[in-house]
Amino acid sequence: MIDDNRLDCDLLLRNATIFTMDADESTHRPGAIAVSDGEIAAVGAEQDVIAGFRPGRVIDARGAVVHPGFVEGHVHISEQVIRGSLNPEEFSWDEALVWSTAWHNAMEPEDEEAASRLACLEMVRNGTTCFQEPGTVFEPDAAAAAAEVVGIRGSLADCYLWDLGAISREQPSITRAPADTKRALRVLGTELRRNADARALVRGHVAIYGIGSCSDELTLAAKACADENGVVFNQHQSYNELDTGVSDRLHGRHPLVHYADLGVLGPNCNFVHMNIVRADEVAPVVESGLSITWCPSASMLQGVGGTFRGRHVELYEQGVNVALGSDAVGWAGAFDLPVQAFLAVLTAREKTQRQALAAADALRMTTINGARAVGLADEIGSLEVGKRADIVVHRGDLPEAQPVLDEELVSLDRRRASGALQSVMYSSQSKSVDTVIIDGEIVVENGRSTRIDEEQAYRDATDATRRVFKRMGDLNP
Repeated sequence: MIDDNRLDCDLLLRNATIFTMDADESTHRPGAIAVSDGEIAAVGAEQDVIAGFRPGRVIDARGAVVHPGFVEGHVHISEQVIRGSLNPEEFSWDEALVWSTAWHNAMEPEDEEAASRLACLEMVRNGTTCFQEPGTVFEPDAAAAAAEVVGIRGSLADCYLWDLGAISREQPSITRAPADTKRALRVLGTELRRNADARALVRGHVAIYGIGSCSDELTLAAKACADENGVVFNQHQSYNELDTGVSDRLHGRHPLVHYADLGVLGPNCNFVHMNIVRADEVAPVVESGLSITWCPSASMLQGVGGTFRGRHVELYEQGVNVALGSDAVGWAGAFDLPVQAFLAVLTAREKTQRQALAAADALRMTTINGARAVGLADEIGSLEVGKRADIVVHRGDLPEAQPVLDEELVSLDRRRASGALQSVMYSSQSKSVDTVIIDGEIVVENGRSTRIDEEQAYRDATDATRRVFKRMGDLNP
């Protein structure tokens, strides 16, 4: 007999191994999730959820892993036109900066939108449902349009806020965003207009470029703007010895000590990279409550030593909110957070000679920690009633997802769940992403976008790359 007291819901996801990432890190197997009007209406044991809802559509996860959408704490979404061209094996740091400045100056809004659309498509197909861009898009409206058409959640910042110039003497200026205090202060906060609609997919935050390129005047103004508007203050910080050396000379002391005394550090800060943190900077970081977005591959590919000298694991164990990011295509290769998570786990074990990070830590860094870093932990990052329905459903019919042991481990629920999570985070990774739901809408199904013509997106990006390289002239690859 059908229970007439059941509530209507738009979508019901059933027969799933659910990792909620709530405060208790609850798991449900078999579990179910009900979604109504873009929000999670219920999550829990399958029989309980099914009994309470009458769904418009049902998705059978077939026992596979379901978790909150991955959150990219740091990604340059308009740089897809240089994938495969900016090769760390061929360019020195200074050469890479010269070349990247040339293509930055050659980019036009049409190119940025095509590149951003490809980046957003790549992210959603890999299970990312939200990203934070650090203010390196010249035409934020173009990036916003790309994100909206793909259906991904994102946060944008004002274009290149800096005023002390590039950190390398060999780097020419980016003509469309010159390093100038007046310009930076005039532009500061422009992208916060996107926050007028609390349900908007694309929001705004405050970001300066950082890494020795900003005066105290600009830094303090940006932090004050972020505080006044209740948003995240974001910057690149302590990437390599070049920028930390610039900062040391500029401030006469280590930068994070300087920022602490200046009153810049706080819980709404998302500082990216943090590969070089000196002993006297540890306490200010821990005490401030700031978030760190660690980009493992960006350190490895550029050989800056962050993975073996960095204090990311130490800071994480001291309670610092550490999230993960893919950075840029020339520094990461792919916008694929499970890969970053796997590199983080391997780095931690190699560095500490113990299981310092496990699969659960990897999922935490890529979901709820990421949501905290980008300032959206009250809305996303975990599967809880009232939060936005940003959900990733994996598939289990892959060699990397086998074997599946149910009956043999029926009395070992935590071990069984851990095994399923290890399979996803270490083995099948983003390859197993089948369905992605953002704001209650299915944006990826059977591994492909439901919203855009993927082949057309590829053609558009290729055409944009050709246009940019043609404008670069002698500096093209």
